[in-house]
Amino acid sequence: MGAASGVAAAASDADASARHPVRVLSRELEHDGHALCSAALDRIALLLPASAHPARRDPLEDALAYVEHYAEDVVQVEREWDFLRAALDLALRRERHASALRIAAALAYPAGRRGRLAEGEHVVRLGIEAARQSGDRRMLGLLVNRLGCLRFARGHYQQGWRLWRAGLELHRASCSCQPGWWAPRISFATSVDLLSRFNAAPGVLDLLAGGREHDDAEALAVALFVRGFQAHRRGQRDQAYGDVSAALRLWAREIHACAGESWHVLALTMQTELARLEGAEDRVRDCAQAAIALARVAGDRYTTAALITDQAIYTYFNGRFDESRALLRSFDDDRGGDPLPLAVRGRRFLAEYLAEPATRVPALPVKALPDAKLPPIRLSEREIEVLRLVAAGHSTRAIAAMLVVTPATVKKHLEHIYTRLDAHSRTAAVAAARALGLLA
Repeated sequence: MGAASGVAAAASDADASARHPVRVLSRELEHDGHALCSAALDRIALLLPASAHPARRDPLEDALAYVEHYAEDVVQVEREWDFLRAALDLALRRERHASALRIAAALAYPAGRRGRLAEGEHVVRLGIEAARQSGDRRMLGLLVNRLGCLRFARGHYQQGWRLWRAGLELHRASCSCQPGWWAPRISFATSVDLLSRFNAAPGVLDLLAGGREHDDAEALAVALFVRGFQAHRRGQRDQAYGDVSAALRLWAREIHACAGESWHVLALTMQTELARLEGAEDRVRDCAQAAIALARVAGDRYTTAALITDQAIYTYFNGRFDESRALLRSFDDDRGGDPLPLAVRGRRFLAEYLAEPATRVPALPVKALPDAKLPPIRLSEREIEVLRLVAAGHSTRAIAAMLVVTPATVKKHLEHIYTRLDAHSRTAAVAAARALGLLA
């Protein structure tokens, strides 16, 4: 009787296990070569206790329920990346394209974190294919836009810009307005730098910030901030103050109540910029430090690197060299993964312009400065000649006539200058070249 009872209990347990969708998913994925660790499955079962109900027989429903609940929670989605990544593959093999799209869209948020840039790109590409198969043009636009941000972050600037712009056009064509196309919670820093590098900010920002009556508060807040950020860099302080203040008011009124960690990173960045415009240095330091710390938790790697670089440059040009040095050294806390070109440039700047003389302090260990042997920033004689003419206020066409070349050649020289000086405009390039002693 006892033995029979034990066998029956074991059979009952086995049957219950077989009905548990998470464990079914585990076996199905293991069969297909995608083993999931038991700890991850236990976490999913705890987070989604309803998944143990025998009436739910489709194992993908657990993954879909999880992303529905945590879709924009970067930390929570990243926590179960392996589980969701395997579920995405399973949905694609079953040709359940709508389900695959929902999972890929959630994974697009943490796709740019830590060492997952290449893998993140692959996941976003899978989502793009699922969007095509599903005929969902809105999500296709969002994912193409996100892929552009990831390519730009890895230094593929031209391709990143083309994808980013294509994503915008796709999304605009699919909606009467542009709700959420910018995905500001994860890519606002990339969008700032991308628009700046290609001098495309005015048209795109006017498209969003010009129509203040539309319903997309998130995109409007980002557009206002970016326009204000650009105005500050051009010396238009009144315009900058008005835009950044309006972005913060919009955030406080429309977004704050439901904002997650990634939105708070943007809010702290806006507060940092406003404090700079007001000359409140203590508040600048506090807000910048808080934004960087929160970005490490909830932002992507590019956002963290951009915030560090921005504050390091600000402190450097305000004479606070020790603070700038400490910020640029913190790139070494990047937690592994492929080095971002933005971080490489920051380390090079640290090595060349902020390293203390050896007589004053011990030499930094090699590990702390992996890019210390990079060659110094140099421009060719023709590039310096072009930059001097730019500094004198000449237009591209006038410079071409003076040098007896085509305007396209002058534009190519300017692209090289921008890349080497990490500048995004003529004014910034001239300022950077003078600061580095490249112009008399």
